[in-house]
Amino acid sequence: MLTQPLLHQLHELRLRGMAAALEQQLTSPATGDLTFDERLALLIQHELVERVFNTFHAHIPHLPPGTRYAYEVRRGHGVDGRHDGVLVHRLLASYTHLRATSRCDWPAKFVRHVRDCLAADQKEPSRCSH
Repeated sequence: MLTQPLLHQLHELRLRGMAAALEQQLTSPATGDLTFDERLALLIQHELVERVFNTFHAHIPHLPPGTRYAYEVRRGHGVDGRHDGVLVHRLLASYTHLRATSRCDWPAKFVRHVRDCLAADQKEPSRCSH
């Protein structure tokens, strides 16, 4: 596969979301389990998200000094140009572009984690509290 020329062409066409998604697919072992249609759909979805994000930039003005963040942004902008995911006690406020699929049922895993934390808090209040 001629990866570098293809990535260059995607950038030339200003398809930055597709280029980033392709780079992500090339480094992810899970990509091998996806069909061509699924991979193409992810490339297109990433491009659409990139365009929407650039149009509706996520920015929260006037956050108080000392605001805690969950993530340091590696790509994109984040809430303040460097961070994303505002933490307030045990609440995480964040915007994400995750899609639940039969191969990645992240909502069920998230709900299971929350239930585990709640059960642990009833037994031992400090386990999931940060």
